[in-house]
Amino acid sequence: MEQRESAIECMKVWLSHENELGKEPFSIEIADEFDLHDLHYYILKFKKTRLSPWLVGVCGGYTEDELGHCGHIFSEYQIFQSRTAQQHCIDMVEKMRDYWMNEAKKYEPLEKQTTFVDFVLLKNKDIDLKLVFDYLKTHCHMDYDDFDQTDETIIVTNVQDSIISLSLMDMPVPEGEAEYYAQGCYMWEDAVTHVKEHQAHLIASTLGKNISTKQAKLIQSQLIDACLQFEQAIGVYGHEMVWPKHIYHAVMNDYYQKSYLPVLLWVYLGFVTNQKGHHIYTIGLRDFGHYEIETLPSLMSLSDLHSFVFNVVCYIVEEDAVLHDGETIGMSATHKCQITLSDGIFLDQQTLKIEVTENNE
Repeated sequence: MEQRESAIECMKVWLSHENELGKEPFSIEIADEFDLHDLHYYILKFKKTRLSPWLVGVCGGYTEDELGHCGHIFSEYQIFQSRTAQQHCIDMVEKMRDYWMNEAKKYEPLEKQTTFVDFVLLKNKDIDLKLVFDYLKTHCHMDYDDFDQTDETIIVTNVQDSIISLSLMDMPVPEGEAEYYAQGCYMWEDAVTHVKEHQAHLIASTLGKNISTKQAKLIQSQLIDACLQFEQAIGVYGHEMVWPKHIYHAVMNDYYQKSYLPVLLWVYLGFVTNQKGHHIYTIGLRDFGHYEIETLPSLMSLSDLHSFVFNVVCYIVEEDAVLHDGETIGMSATHKCQITLSDGIFLDQQTLKIEVTENNE
């Protein structure tokens, strides 16, 4: 069988499916052919019945003389017009490619991150960067390589195989980004007003190597906490989050004194309230190789809903637990909240939706 004959037979089989014509077309033939994305396609025209108009379909893409193709067989049952048939078939192929590429993304493993960059907001630039590293050594007991500070505005050094660096910038964070994301900082009264006071900033970064995401996050968080010791420090902005220094210090002190992981600083919990109820969404779980979470509208109190989601986030981060589409999660053996994976409600990505219900135990 030649490739052209194979394309006709494949189109007949597709049209015969119960969701399509449900039978072979009365007549079918190849009208033209074209190449797209290094694959070969055939434009077919077919009739449902003897008196039906010719309709257009496409079959491909083939490589060289192979009879197998990538499965692009489709028709929107539009009337065949020789002038527009090729463009119409190209459009159908592109739609199919987009659909299957989006479907494939659902099953791609999310990559864990070990490189992080944040911006420490300062009232002015009059600080000594060496004091940050003195704090890391004495308070955090962090061992780093010696460095030769030839430039007072930049320090780069190693923490084992990883690299940490500080760069002092005598200007606010560009384009008002910090002020914009401060609008979502509901735990800091007048956050935007405070953030607008910054006239300089530190670029703090960790390039983790041979360590886990949690280990890299801990290094970065300790680096930021050390930067916030300065009187000039206002807060920190990064990953669409803004934190005031007093909250950052409090969370990090719990880590130093009680070994509680600073998950609150790593995963932001935003909320939306509308006519349907309360929603909570996360930003930061993707760093750990997990889907972000969004709750379906709930009539629970916002504090109870926030507490539930935070507990789930801690479970995911601390235990590296993976939630799957179709599973349930809850706070007890009988508390079962349904999990589904689908396009985001508030986030432009695939997210895990949790239908949170009251735990009556």
